[in-house]
Amino acid sequence: MSTNVSPSVDFQSTDDRLLDDLNRALSVSGYAILTGLDQWQEATLEMMDTCEGFFRQRLPKKLLWRRREGDWRGYFPADDSAERHGEFVERLEYGRDDIDLCEREPLCLNRTPTIPPKLAPIWVSYYRVMEAINIRLLTATADYLDLSKLDIACWTSLHTSELCANYFHDTAVPLSNVVGLKPHTDFGGFTILAIRGESPVLKITSPGGGQHQVTPLEGQYVVQVGDLLSMASGGRWPACPHEVAREDRPESVCVTGQRLSLAYFHLPNPSMKVKGWTERPGNSVADYLKYRVDTY
Repeated sequence: MSTNVSPSVDFQSTDDRLLDDLNRALSVSGYAILTGLDQWQEATLEMMDTCEGFFRQRLPKKLLWRRREGDWRGYFPADDSAERHGEFVERLEYGRDDIDLCEREPLCLNRTPTIPPKLAPIWVSYYRVMEAINIRLLTATADYLDLSKLDIACWTSLHTSELCANYFHDTAVPLSNVVGLKPHTDFGGFTILAIRGESPVLKITSPGGGQHQVTPLEGQYVVQVGDLLSMASGGRWPACPHEVAREDRPESVCVTGQRLSLAYFHLPNPSMKVKGWTERPGNSVADYLKYRVDTY
């Protein structure tokens, strides 16, 4: 496995140049390093600092925000079997409807933690930044993807999305506890990752089968293609297989060094039809997401 030179794309480019650079990078490997986002670096660092403040609290305080049974939003402790990452990672996850509620009723905050006090407003602000970046990427590539006006709306105004903070622990766990760490692709459109840590966090599998570690510098983000965007491109942009970078040992797996990642997952409207997918009769985005969850 190598630490490869990753393709980079400058977000400040014109739409034509942005499309050319994205197409060149994504058609080969399904991912790129996104640069030119300096204006949002302060918001990213503040989000990371505040999330670390949440994760460093004592467990009883964090469990006040534990996800509800059958729900994928809220706090996942490291031993949550539903997350299937064993003792590697704690997770905090909220979606677009949570963000909308926070903005309408800022004193309510739904299930968004109020400790540290500034986490909820910072979460909302960072979410909106990631949403705007995704919409610009999708708008710049809409003609290339041959999206109809309705499809563009499903991707850029009627969409759904999730924002997750993952806090990885410096620990070794038995192999039996890490089934969720196998290479996988994300379900939706563009995923944008911001990563903090001294050691590599992400391992990419290239279309040829080789693997390499990706370690973006401060101010850089990883943008990955998910399944639905790959299908929208007619397969020209492969979905990006990836996993948590770790050290494999004879009977255990080790993550070295504490790390934090912020992952924004952008998905089209659940009712949109998925072109080229016929595994389920309805062939809608909602059908596809249920299929992926059932077969994960």
